[in-house]
Amino acid sequence: MKTQIRRLFSLAVASILLGCYSLPAYAWGADGHRIVARIAQQNIRPQTRTRIRQILGNGVTLMSVANYADAVRNRYRHTYNNHFVDIPRDLNDYVATRDCVVHPEKGNCILGALETYRSEAVKSDLSMGRRRFALKFIVHLIGDMHQPLHCSDNEDHGGNDVEVTFLGNDSNLHRVWDSGIINAGGLTEQEFADALASDLSAQEINDLKRGTLITWALEAHTLAREYAYDLPSNNRLGNAYYERSMPVVDKQLLRGGMRLARVLDWMFASHTGTNTQNPFAQP
Repeated sequence: MKTQIRRLFSLAVASILLGCYSLPAYAWGADGHRIVARIAQQNIRPQTRTRIRQILGNGVTLMSVANYADAVRNRYRHTYNNHFVDIPRDLNDYVATRDCVVHPEKGNCILGALETYRSEAVKSDLSMGRRRFALKFIVHLIGDMHQPLHCSDNEDHGGNDVEVTFLGNDSNLHRVWDSGIINAGGLTEQEFADALASDLSAQEINDLKRGTLITWALEAHTLAREYAYDLPSNNRLGNAYYERSMPVVDKQLLRGGMRLARVLDWMFASHTGTNTQNPFAQP
């Protein structure tokens, strides 16, 4: 993974950011989700690419649908809980009956929702519209689950209730991890994806893809406890917090992209070679 390019950009713009930095309110940020999707697009198998084209349509890329689930969140209120899982911050395990209770109006947690959308996206007797909807949500939710605060519950709405300043500007902890740390690098989506995913060996890619949805959620949950919630007493997040958190965000974006590719390959390509472990498997 290449973080040096990102670090150089960050240092070059730091003084500007301290004076005029603003934070959009998106999950991973719109750019972050497209970075995850771009990495996946570049690492899926040809068979997977063909199947995705049949569902999404010619010329529709993973990047172009990566933020669909956020765009329709208010229209489809039953998808509200799809974006996160409430694993208690101070615990180290996932218990579905505790952490993924289906809400009658807001729906299932991210782990339950992904299994539902997987089954719908591959089901040939469903309408193409329903399969398209499900696939768009998968692209987005795999990105969401790699944002650490989407997998940790500290009774603060994933850090949204934690008021902070970040590089001199008022914000909240969730927004800092959604978009603040990403945008502070000053890179374009293409530059960011290239800096993260270029020159990786086949073994490095395979290592990034290992695991299951549950182990990935628990991994993100641990990062939330060890990094996101490791706050100074005054909640003023300056360069030290940014420099410590940036590599975590970078690696989670890279993992998200590679693992999205793996999920899509499992759904749409032959289970041969490196594509033999089911990422939806339960422990």
